[in-house]
Amino acid sequence: MPDPAAATPPMPRLAFLGRVLMLLVYPVATVGIGLLVIYRVDQAQELVQAYLDEGEGSSHVLLHLLAHAMWGLSAWYCARVLLGKRFPVDMLGACTGTGFARNVVTWLPRLLAVAATLPTALFFIGERKFVAGAMWLVWTLALFGFLVMRRSLPWLREGVARSYEQRGCEQWPHFDRMPLRGWALMAVLGLTPWLVMAGVLSDLPAITRWLGAPAVLLLALTGWTVFGSMALVYLPLSRGRSSLAWLPLLLLVVFSPFNDNHVTGQRTDLAGETGEPPAVAADFDAWQAQRVREGRGGEPIYLVAMSGGASRAAYWGAWALATLDDDARARGRRFAPDIYALSGVSGGSLGAAAFVGTLASVREAGVRAAAQGQAAPRPALAPWMHELLGRDDLSPLLGYLLYPDLVARLLPFPVQRFDRARGLERSWEADTRQLDQARLGFAPQPWFALPMSALHRPPAACTQAPTPAVAAACARPLPHLILNSASAVSGQPVLQATLKLQPHNAITPLDAEIDVRRLSLSAAVLNSSRFPFISPAGQVRGRGTLQDAAVDWWVDGGYFENSGTASLQQLLREIRESKAVRADPALLRQLRVVVFANDPIAAGAPEWLPDLRAAAASAAEPASAALAAPAASDAGQAPRPPRFARQSSFMIELFAPPLGLYQTRGARSAAETFRLARLLRDEFGVDASKAVYEIRLPATGAEPPSMNWYVNPRSTCVMRSYLLGRDECAALRLPGRPALSGREFATDAYRAFRAPWERLRAEVLQAR
Repeated sequence: MPDPAAATPPMPRLAFLGRVLMLLVYPVATVGIGLLVIYRVDQAQELVQAYLDEGEGSSHVLLHLLAHAMWGLSAWYCARVLLGKRFPVDMLGACTGTGFARNVVTWLPRLLAVAATLPTALFFIGERKFVAGAMWLVWTLALFGFLVMRRSLPWLREGVARSYEQRGCEQWPHFDRMPLRGWALMAVLGLTPWLVMAGVLSDLPAITRWLGAPAVLLLALTGWTVFGSMALVYLPLSRGRSSLAWLPLLLLVVFSPFNDNHVTGQRTDLAGETGEPPAVAADFDAWQAQRVREGRGGEPIYLVAMSGGASRAAYWGAWALATLDDDARARGRRFAPDIYALSGVSGGSLGAAAFVGTLASVREAGVRAAAQGQAAPRPALAPWMHELLGRDDLSPLLGYLLYPDLVARLLPFPVQRFDRARGLERSWEADTRQLDQARLGFAPQPWFALPMSALHRPPAACTQAPTPAVAAACARPLPHLILNSASAVSGQPVLQATLKLQPHNAITPLDAEIDVRRLSLSAAVLNSSRFPFISPAGQVRGRGTLQDAAVDWWVDGGYFENSGTASLQQLLREIRESKAVRADPALLRQLRVVVFANDPIAAGAPEWLPDLRAAAASAAEPASAALAAPAASDAGQAPRPPRFARQSSFMIELFAPPLGLYQTRGARSAAETFRLARLLRDEFGVDASKAVYEIRLPATGAEPPSMNWYVNPRSTCVMRSYLLGRDECAALRLPGRPALSGREFATDAYRAFRAPWERLRAEVLQAR
């Protein structure tokens, strides 16, 4: 058989290197993707930092090291096999520089292995995690030494020499058949990710949480390195056929119209909702009447908005509400019963649902205790919220995203079981169920797995000739939920609520043209939090002539408005039409709006509300003058920070559209909050400077709490410290640099946050 290389003229070094990289597309691409995610995505570094805070010898760190080892080994060995195999058709050809070709073939696989591990060692050392950094550095040096010196090792020298030989015009040694130990290594590296996928599909979030998100990512990259290199490149080329490296991309595009498995509102274990939620006016009348019967009709009426921001938003808002309620009850007062509704966006929806769901479980426990003639349990809510919302929801989500859902993208039909939305939904359901039972000693209703309306259905004991004690426990209403999503097709807001709101331009799950009536609370929260690409857009199916057809996709509510205050404006207008308000217009002066915002903001920044105290004098004030008003007293008198700074114009034509769309979320939120305050002032005659509380996470100079689906202990202690006014992080004894230096409490930003927070606390603790 003639040598193909002898009949082909040598190619320049650069062209040869290009062919090598094309052949090694999977090892090179997966190493590049891994480095990009781990070292350029802030949330990934925050997650690694969180695991280091557990201890440099913790199981998460060791599993991260093991996954790194497998990732580096897979990149090296797959590259070495592809470059060393003597294929029937030479995919590389000859290079004008024999030494250059030999060096590329010899050293590139080794460099891929080192590139996968060395940056982590340097990152840990830079973070002053010297034990973990030393572990990674020793592993990197040991791996590199093994790869360089392996042919000198007695137990490998003979096998390598027997497998590899250089023939004819070949510029480096090749092999004809891969040894058995090579296939064994490939089997271990390739099958491990499939075991992870099996664990993911078990719907046990503890499995992926045990591994940790970095290990989940690296093992997925290991699997794709092995599968792509061996199944799509090595095997076809070994049979004299063309490489199939391009096949996944082709399948991804060709099958995309047929395999959308991100359907929402179609849960098979739920009966379809048939009734409508109560109208606002009638429900508010009943709610206020109950407060009057309890002698609390004159107390403030709270409406709460919780902005988007993944688990950070959930924790910031829910823990603040929980600690207010705990402090109020410790003084013999009440706070949660005075909250009429919570409006959430994205992570804020998770916080709102967690808070109300916990109140529902506590109410059920109270009804159960009353039926048994016992005192109602009342566990503290703040530790409950901390344990629930401080859990790692990112690892279960990544597990579904990188394993079953990625496989689903390559199939010609949808597999609903592989929908990555399950990673979040099932985690929330399992966590709330487990924590409710642990805190209360029995299993209350699994609220996150039930429709939203179930929250306001009375427990069974309330309908069975209840005793006076049971009736009193049953009469305690829960706050209503408004979970804001958005339509990707029309751009209109989507309101998932336990009230029947009547905005003219909003979509609701009970719209006659769509079929989303089998919607659990966890799915409604996710619909509000679908910020692609991590959380997928939720497919909405039609009804009637559009039965089973995709008619819309629901995405993160922040695409429309990120604060949740736009929905509260409509709620306020409908409350104004209630009989209770018409009979006593002074009731409007009891309205309070609490806005939780979790994007770190400096004092004097334009996101703060302007001064709206002079309601009577400003009735004829033009909007432009009000917008230009100085910052309210709550925001402090610090100089306004500059709005503009030098920016990079790198690829601006590509990045400007998505950047602009993303940044308008915050700007629209501030505008809607201002509009709500003006509504209270100008149409309701309410002193907005006292009725609106902006609880904004301050930018104090400390490292801001992480914004992803895992808010780590360092971040949670920072948020608790701000709310409590003392350093909660010192007690955690976090290794490395302290989370807080103590100077944060003296900053203008902290004082700007603290003023409205203290006003709110004072009002809550003075209520009856």
